[in-house]
Amino acid sequence: LEQAGQAVGVKPVIVTSLDLRGLSSGGAPALGELAEAGEIVQAAFTTESGADSDVIESEARNYFILRVDSVTPPAVRSLESVRQRVIDDWLAEARANQAQHAAEQLAERVRNGDSLAAAAQAGRYDVVLVSEILRDTVPSDRGVSRDIVAGLFEQNPVSPEPVVGEIEEGYAVAMLSGVEPADPSQEVSSAQQLSTIIGQERGADISALYRFSLATHHDVSTNQQALQAFLNTP
Repeated sequence: LEQAGQAVGVKPVIVTSLDLRGLSSGGAPALGELAEAGEIVQAAFTTESGADSDVIESEARNYFILRVDSVTPPAVRSLESVRQRVIDDWLAEARANQAQHAAEQLAERVRNGDSLAAAAQAGRYDVVLVSEILRDTVPSDRGVSRDIVAGLFEQNPVSPEPVVGEIEEGYAVAMLSGVEPADPSQEVSSAQQLSTIIGQERGADISALYRFSLATHHDVSTNQQALQAFLNTP
């Protein structure tokens, strides 16, 4: 393969290790930023040890050929090689469990009659007041996540319960302070716009169905200008 490359002026690239994710044994991308990385990995793992692959055309219309020199059987990595990752993962899990436990304790104090603000201040936790939350939108305020929003909208406004949810920093406890009913009068322009869109779509559907029905029996053409004028008539 090397000799063939030299004959056409192509220098081979040697990859010392490669896994199914395209990573080297050190965990870095083994093929760098190559656009064909995924295709090369797939070809490598379908080529026998010691064999050359076929010449392959990539989706980007480039060509490559590879040889698999050896295959390392799957094996459990030694603890020493993953020690720091194990420690980091263990610490992250321990912190998450501790944060969740603290949040549950705080929520329990609220269930027992303390206000959330008072219980949080007693525990030296930050208190964040969020003025407005919509059902389908997660605000950028600190301490709010999709879990928190979903939990708040499940509450009974008359007797809300504290909501414990995971956030970017760990866990948070939220309390519903009130519900403002939707006011349709404030959405007149949106309603009119939606009505116009629905009317246009309905007109297009009627036109398509009518034309299809006629076309099954006759050679039909549509006067779009006249049809549109008819559909736009109140």
